Amino acid sequence: MSKIVIKKRRFIVKNWLVCINQILLFLFVFNSVFIPVDTFQLKKISLILLLLLNLGAYTKIKDDISKYCVAYGLLFTIVIIFHSIITGGNIVDSVISAYMGFILLLYPISKKNNIDLFLIFRRILEIEAIFIAVSGFMHFAGIILVDSNPILMWLYNSNNAMVGAGDYLAIPICIFLKTSPLLLIMIPYYIVRKNYSFTLIFTLALIFSGTRANILISVFTVVLSLIYAKDFKYKKIFKIILIFTIGVYLFVSIDVLEVIKIMFEKKSYGDDVRLLTLISIKNLWENNPISFFLGFGMTSSFYNIAYNSYTVLVELSYWNLLRQLGLFLFVLAMYMFLKPLFSVAKNKNTRVLSFGYISYLIVAYTNPLLYSSTGFCALLIMLYLSEKSERRILS
Repeated sequence: MSKIVIKKRRFIVKNWLVCINQILLFLFVFNSVFIPVDTFQLKKISLILLLLLNLGAYTKIKDDISKYCVAYGLLFTIVIIFHSIITGGNIVDSVISAYMGFILLLYPISKKNNIDLFLIFRRILEIEAIFIAVSGFMHFAGIILVDSNPILMWLYNSNNAMVGAGDYLAIPICIFLKTSPLLLIMIPYYIVRKNYSFTLIFTLALIFSGTRANILISVFTVVLSLIYAKDFKYKKIFKIILIFTIGVYLFVSIDVLEVIKIMFEKKSYGDDVRLLTLISIKNLWENNPISFFLGFGMTSSFYNIAYNSYTVLVELSYWNLLRQLGLFLFVLAMYMFLKPLFSVAKNKNTRVLSFGYISYLIVAYTNPLLYSSTGFCALLIMLYLSEKSERRILS
């Protein structure tokens, strides 16, 4: 009888731990997507609790993806932290600047607890896309303008989003949640699953972001995914319509061409900032050539002529990561971000799934979206898509 009672108690405790992990994973993903600057510190708190509650998840792992996550999420992150300390950063700042790598450990944690983390990501990104799309339509319908929307204004004031309206934008409005580029990764997934409703919603959400990069890259991702989707029945018709539409735009619609011209001519202040930032980084290497190979550390600042001051984080993600880590560690970091891409792309039947992640990596070039919580969330989503493509359970 006592053995039965002990087993029952263990079962209850295990179920409670699974429930706690589910709640913490939801909190982490929700805050990572909607409040990436971690206004309430719930992102860090939930991640720390998850890591401490699941110390056993990093041992006795068998699948290759979990091994990859432990190697990079644990070992490589610790290496980056020590590298930052050795190059002059203090311990606390070094941990804060590099802790995002630990996010990869959520993969083996979710596997150990039999929790579908991909589903949590999917649902929260769907909420984000619907929220942006509905907010955009309410603005155009004159119901609630974007600069009067209380939720958008809170996100803007807390530095979690860029919100605005006016002719200075690529389109009349800007609803750019800082994690909205994550929506790109999911577009090919919905196309493969023939869920064209969410394909449209996600695309509209990206267009309403008001940024040239999001608008152009989202349209590019949709078009490319539809062309390469294996089971898309209307592929030939779609190609004909696409070619015909482009032809009409080129030879008939002067207004459309004028709109495209305006989009490209509206070079923002940010374009000049990025160029001056790149010059500043190159000046660092010219003055200290060995730093190109060894790096300055994650907490290091540099004199940026674009701002006429010292800065740590800049929009040029790849160049800044190379400055911080040096060539040797940078190559390892890039392998980390590209590994799941290769796994998906090598299978011609699921290659289409890689288009969204490629688009995200392109957007990340001019946005601080690489070595960040958003970047590692993107990597996690891609790991789950990689797993699903290998097991062929997409639909």
